Parts: sequence; structure tokens; C-alpha cells
Amino acid sequence: MHSIYFTHKITGTSIALEIHSTDQNLMGIIITAIQSLNGLQLYHGEPQNQARSWGFAIFDCRHEFPTKVSSNVHNLALVPPALANRETTYASGFTDFIAWPLTPAELSVRILGRCGIWSHEGGYHRFSPIPLVERICNFMSEDPQRTVSVRSLARNFHSNHNTINRLFKQEFGLPPLAWQRKLRLEGAAYRLMRSMDSITEIAAEFGYPSPNNFATAFKRHFGKSPLQYRRDEARKRQDD
Repeated sequence: MHSIYFTHKITGTSIALEIHSTDQNLMGIIITAIQSLNGLQLYHGEPQNQARSWGFAIFDCRHEFPTKVSSNVHNLALVPPALANRETTYASGFTDFIAWPLTPAELSVRILGRCGIWSHEGGYHRFSPIPLVERICNFMSEDPQRTVSVRSLARNFHSNHNTINRLFKQEFGLPPLAWQRKLRLEGAAYRLMRSMDSITEIAAEFGYPSPNNFATAFKRHFGKSPLQYRRDEARKRQDD
């Protein structure tokens, strides 16, 4: 466990943030996110002025949920976006979740909003601060089985396919259908780790009625078959 300390310059609110993860890179990602936000000051140690202070803990739940969470702080679960609304997050004792990949804007909403010092004209967004992209992402994530095309998205959201493609590449480096495929496969990978459902069932749940097509797409994305991925992840948990 590592800790990060920072303050909100305008209100003077001090925030202590625990990071619970075996991923050595996550700490740097979170620090970079905090540094990119206006109005926050990072400290190397705990700030002296503790008149107004809040405690948070981020648990890396991309692979599994912990058996217990921290006490006397607000616990946030870092989870894959396709599963960010699952009841498991809250049933495991978490106050809220942060979707992976982590974005500075969402980190700000989750932490500063909980402290009562977050405000933004655009309000909360889960995937992107661009309203059109946010609506399309929410639409595609609501039902992973849903088949879409860029032209159908353009019709449904009163835009055009060139604009949608450009905005998605700007935000994620991927066109919309590639983003949806990534969302599906990462959601399926999470289910492979967290459930004993058959690969065929999981494939269908995430928009792949053909197990063979699912296996091909999965191996292209993760470098191994769904079965091998499940076995490797089970072995990692045993080793831990």
C-alpha cells in the first residue's frame, strides 16, 4: 500500500489517498492524473494543516475484489468499464468505483465530488468529457451484445460518421467499433476470471454468438486463447 497526499488550493481541503495494487505503474498513473488537474497541490508527505481532511483508498479490482477494504476512509474500486455498474462493487464494501482506463476527469469527480468541492458545467462523465462521445459510449456499454455501425450511431445521435470517427480517435486512439470490441473483450476477460460460466456463454454475453470468432478476437487482443487466459489467471491467484 502506498499513500498520496494533496490539497485543494481554493478550499484548503487536505486529501490522503491510499493505493492498493500490485501494479507498480498504477501509482505513477494516478500521480500524473492528479498533477494534470487544476487547483490541486501534491505533497511528498502528509500536509501539516489538517483542519479539513478526507481519506480515500483506491483498490485495484481489475482482476479480483479484495476480501476486505480500509476502515474510516472512502473506498473506491478501480474496475473495467464494462462492469463498472455491477452490484459486486458495492456489495464488496466500496463507496464508489473508478472505471479503467483511469481518466483525470473521473478521478476528480469521484474524489472532489465526495468532498463536496467538485463542480463542472458539464457535470459527471464516465467515459469522455465530449458529450457526443459520452452518450455513444454509454449506449454501447449498456448492452455489449448490441451490434452497431458507425452510420447507425450517426443516425441515432444526429451526427455524421466522419465526426464520430474523428472524435473517438481523438479521445481513445480508436474508431468506435474498435473501442466497442476492446470494451467487450476486456469485459469477457473479467468474466473468465470471476466466474465459472462456459466460454461459449461468456462469448454470447459479450456479443460473440460464434465461439470461434470470439476465440480469434480474444487471442488477437490478449495474445492467448480464452481457455489459456482463464487457466493462467487462476494460476496467478493460487501463486498469490
